[in-house]
Amino acid sequence: MASSIRQAVGFRNVLVHAYVAVADTVVVARIEDLADIDAFIREMAAFVESV
Repeated sequence: MASSIRQAVGFRNVLVHAYVAVADTVVVARIEDLADIDAFIREMAAFVESV
Protein backbone atom coordinates (compact mmCIF):
# COMPACT_ATOMS: atom_id res chain seq x y z
CA MET A 1 0.00 0.00 0.00
CA ALA A 2 2.78 2.43 0.88
CA SER A 3 4.34 1.95 -2.55
CA SER A 4 1.04 2.71 -4.29
CA ILE A 5 0.54 5.85 -2.24
CA ARG A 6 4.12 6.97 -2.93
CA GLN A 7 3.54 6.52 -6.66
CA ALA A 8 0.29 8.49 -6.49
CA VAL A 9 2.06 11.33 -4.69
CA GLY A 10 4.81 11.29 -7.31
CA PHE A 11 2.26 11.41 -10.12
CA ARG A 12 0.50 14.29 -8.42
CA ASN A 13 3.80 16.16 -8.14
CA VAL A 14 4.51 15.62 -11.85
CA LEU A 15 1.07 17.00 -12.72
CA VAL A 16 1.08 19.96 -10.33
CA HIS A 17 4.65 21.07 -10.89
CA ALA A 18 4.70 20.22 -14.61
CA TYR A 19 8.04 18.39 -14.38
CA VAL A 20 7.25 16.67 -17.68
CA ALA A 21 4.41 16.69 -20.17
CA VAL A 22 1.80 14.04 -19.41
CA ALA A 23 -0.63 12.84 -22.06
CA ASP A 24 -4.28 13.40 -21.23
CA THR A 25 -4.95 9.71 -21.87
CA VAL A 26 -2.56 8.79 -19.04
CA VAL A 27 -4.32 11.13 -16.64
CA VAL A 28 -7.77 9.85 -17.63
CA ALA A 29 -6.65 6.23 -17.27
CA ARG A 30 -5.33 6.95 -13.78
CA ILE A 31 -8.56 8.67 -12.76
CA GLU A 32 -10.64 5.77 -14.07
CA ASP A 33 -8.64 3.21 -12.05
CA LEU A 34 -9.33 3.99 -8.41
CA ALA A 35 -8.45 0.54 -7.03
CA ASP A 36 -5.51 1.93 -5.03
CA ILE A 37 -7.68 4.59 -3.43
CA ASP A 38 -10.39 2.04 -2.62
CA ALA A 39 -7.80 -0.21 -0.97
CA PHE A 40 -6.39 2.71 1.02
CA ILE A 41 -9.85 3.68 2.26
CA ARG A 42 -10.60 0.08 3.30
CA GLU A 43 -7.30 -0.17 5.19
CA MET A 44 -7.82 3.16 6.95
CA ALA A 45 -11.40 2.23 7.90
CA ALA A 46 -10.18 -1.08 9.34
CA PHE A 47 -7.50 0.75 11.30
CA VAL A 48 -9.94 3.30 12.69
CA GLU A 49 -12.35 0.54 13.73
CA SER A 50 -9.54 -1.32 15.51
CA VAL A 51 -8.54 1.56 17.80
